Amino acid sequence: AASAFGVPQPAVTAVTNAASYAAHGISPGEIAVVWGSNLGPAALAGLQFDANGLVATSLASVRVLFNGVPAPLIYASSSQTSVIVPYEVSQFKSVNVIVENQGSASASFPVAVTPLVPAIFTNDSSGIGQGAILNASAGLTRNGQANPAARGDQVAVYATGEGVTNPPGLDGRVNRIPLAQPQLNCSGTIDGIAADSNYCGEAPGGPAGFLQVNLKVPAGARTGVAVPVSITVGTVTSQTGVTMWVK
Repeated sequence: AASAFGVPQPAVTAVTNAASYAAHGISPGEIAVVWGSNLGPAALAGLQFDANGLVATSLASVRVLFNGVPAPLIYASSSQTSVIVPYEVSQFKSVNVIVENQGSASASFPVAVTPLVPAIFTNDSSGIGQGAILNASAGLTRNGQANPAARGDQVAVYATGEGVTNPPGLDGRVNRIPLAQPQLNCSGTIDGIAADSNYCGEAPGGPAGFLQVNLKVPAGARTGVAVPVSITVGTVTSQTGVTMWVK
């Protein structure tokens, strides 16, 4: 089907977490990916800001609506478009997702709403392997095999899906002082060992819904190998298979 504008009708096939690609439902403020066809331009269009300094909810004539509320857009392309789930979804058990591309609207795609779906971003955007982790004790350098963190060092782990925050999140706001924090307690493990955390909250300079968790590498963590890392918000733990390097 095509609209009056001659654009093929967008079709939504899935909505997943942008970090883990899990499709277990969406949470307020989560960075998510909408999958399908005719969802946007052939060449990816990147994030823009509106006149109020918020992440724009319209990009290359694309909008993504959650029960009618337009979502801030991270990028838009034909087969996948990334959004920040509006905080307004917290009042619903499920929402209908509709993608509009140049005036042509998809059918409604129902998605369950869940309070939390924490997930850690990975370097290759696969959802597994080396996490998007900075060595905070070493000048915010990227953690990896060639640049491991020492035991006792602080690392910053980047994630999403932490749900509602305190103070409440504002759709598309760029994080600045005062930084919001998840309403529920936050913790983490490195190599299966509880890791002390001195910060769990919105990542400075990122959009609302982009979480930073600082963890101290435990003294008992193995060295010279990729070790698992996880975060837990409330009682929900991030995906398995995310790793970091310790020396």
